[in-house]
Amino acid sequence: MKKRGFTLAEVLITLGIVGVIAALTMPMLVGQSKNQANATKLSSTVSNIENALSSVVAKEAEEDLLDTELWGKVGTPDDFVDELENYLQCTYVEDIYGDKNIRKLNKEAGDTPAGDAYRLKSGAVMFISDSTNSEDADFIATVIIDVNGAEVPNTYGRDIFFYKLGAKGFLYPYGGEKVGGNYACTLDSDGMGCAGKLLAEGYKMNY
Repeated sequence: MKKRGFTLAEVLITLGIVGVIAALTMPMLVGQSKNQANATKLSSTVSNIENALSSVVAKEAEEDLLDTELWGKVGTPDDFVDELENYLQCTYVEDIYGDKNIRKLNKEAGDTPAGDAYRLKSGAVMFISDSTNSEDADFIATVIIDVNGAEVPNTYGRDIFFYKLGAKGFLYPYGGEKVGGNYACTLDSDGMGCAGKLLAEGYKMNY
C-alpha cells in the first residue's frame, strides 16, 4: 500500500498554527521570566541590606540602629551614604523615575516611592522614609525597594516592594505577619502586600 506524506499546504497550515500559538504564548512566558527574575533579585537585595545594617549595629557594639553613628546621619543623605558605603556599596540619587508612571498591581496609578533614594551596586534602589516619626514603635523607618530602578514595569508587587525597618537592621515586609494593616497581593489589589507573599512562598511570583 502506498504511503501518503504531508502535502505542502498541510505543512504550511501546521506551521501557521504553531506560529500563532507561539505569538500568543511567548509574551506571557517572557513576562513570567522577568517577574521571577525580579523576585529572585528582591531576595538577594533584602539579604544584602539586612547584612549591612545589622553589621552596623554589631560593629558599633550598640543595641540597635538608633544608637549608631550611621543612623544619626539618616536625615542628611550625603553624610548617611558616606557612612553606609562602609557596609553596602551604594550612591545617593535623586529623580529616579523622571516622568515615568508608577502603577499599582491592579494597573491603577500609584504614588512614587517616598524618601531618600540610594542606588545599590546591583542597580536596585532603596528608599528610606519615616525615619524619625514611624507610625509603629516597633519600626524605625519605612523602606521601599525597586529591584531594577527606573526600568519598567515600575509596578507595586512586580518590581517595587514595601517594608518596615526594625531597630536591629532587619526588614519586615508589608503583607507579612509582623506588619499591621490590610496589605494584599492579588491582581485586583494595589500590590503593597506582595513582599510578604513572596517571602511566605519562597520568592516564587505566583500571581
